[in-house]
Amino acid sequence: MIPFWKVHGIGNDFGLFDAASAPAPTPEQVRSLCDRHRGVGADGVLWLRSDPIRVESATARMWNPDGSESLMCGNGLRCFAAYLL
Repeated sequence: MIPFWKVHGIGNDFGLFDAASAPAPTPEQVRSLCDRHRGVGADGVLWLRSDPIRVESATARMWNPDGSESLMCGNGLRCFAAYLL
């Protein structure tokens, strides 16, 4: 089992994974996780890579529920920042 957090940002919910404990998800894994009937249910997946010593070097990748990778997501960014704080 891979640990993750379910986070919310102004009406959107995401599965949030830390790169230290989980490899980047495949499109199939993203679709499965985001399925609201058979998975956890989410509007997307956030995969975070952070350095506890240098927080400014943290990065995030985001996937849409259809498994495609997204270049930007405002509510996902909000959740990413809250996680870092």
